[in-house]
Amino acid sequence: MLPRDGQAYHGSEAAVVHPVRCRGGFTLVELLVVIAIIGILVGLLLPAVQSARESANRSQCAANLKQLALACHTHLDALKGFPTTGNIYNANPYDSTGKPVSGPNADGSWGFQIMPYMELETEWLGASAPDVDGDGTVSPLEKFAAVRGARAPMFGCPSRRNKGNTKRWSDNSFPPLPQMYRSFTQTDYAGNCYDAGSNWLSIPNWGSDKDALRGNGPMFCKYFRIPDPNNSANWLSNNSSAPLVGALCRPQNVPDGLSRTLLMAEKALDPQCLEGFRGCGDDNEGFTAGWDGDTMRHASNPPWPDANRKDTGSGASNFGSAHPASILGAMADGSVRAFAFEIDATLWRRIGHRSDGVSITID
Repeated sequence: MLPRDGQAYHGSEAAVVHPVRCRGGFTLVELLVVIAIIGILVGLLLPAVQSARESANRSQCAANLKQLALACHTHLDALKGFPTTGNIYNANPYDSTGKPVSGPNADGSWGFQIMPYMELETEWLGASAPDVDGDGTVSPLEKFAAVRGARAPMFGCPSRRNKGNTKRWSDNSFPPLPQMYRSFTQTDYAGNCYDAGSNWLSIPNWGSDKDALRGNGPMFCKYFRIPDPNNSANWLSNNSSAPLVGALCRPQNVPDGLSRTLLMAEKALDPQCLEGFRGCGDDNEGFTAGWDGDTMRHASNPPWPDANRKDTGSGASNFGSAHPASILGAMADGSVRAFAFEIDATLWRRIGHRSDGVSITID
């Protein structure tokens, strides 16, 4: 038999060829199943990843506090006392010759005072400060402007500031130096003594106790706490019209025990402040600011999570943190502990007081 074109088939050419079906890809149902599986896996893994990240951040935060506490103890060994609260946020920590002031008359914060014990001595001395006004010398004011921006990552908690703790903005805080963008390094840790001797625990004869009026915590104020001459119901805290304390807090000034008295801890903060400068009064001066909400807090209230301070503009002078459930604090003996946000208010006040005379047990 011949094909229509008159040509004969040869060999295998006479075989029947079957069409091959090609698979075009996933069906819509299959694609949706895959997406659902991926979503379930992400949902299962994300909490674990976040938990691991927070655990690492918490460990770094504890290491920071340990480093700061050990520097305070080196200060204790060198100068026979813990660092002080300092004077006021805008007081120059350098004397007229450009030398940093240490000891009971220091104006800079406790953080400034311990810089030479944390490998920050060059910055503390102002050796790297620039001649901003171009007059050929580096003045104490220029050193002050520079030290605020010293790179000091040990003052930042990575759970709160995962992009570092140094900011820059247009700053005219140092007249007559020209206005310029300057750096300043923030701190997530505050010393315990911002109360300056408040009698929250109703200690008998407290008002006549000169030692108590130096401050409740193990960082003495520069000036004694005195009654307000214009209002008998108030007290003036660390006011320059008061007599100088003239001393550093020593272990014998902490009769409640170094291991049971808070030296420093994480500070409460409005988390909105981290999104850019919003005029937050306790996170706008940096770690060198003496007697300021940036660097000092008190234990009148239990510690707060950052979420409790949202849109308030401040941490209200209290301790707190960005961690879930608790904050980290360094005791006066150098140990680092965690404290739950739900800690008993009276117990927390006693932990914040160096000489209330009551024996406590900290779980």
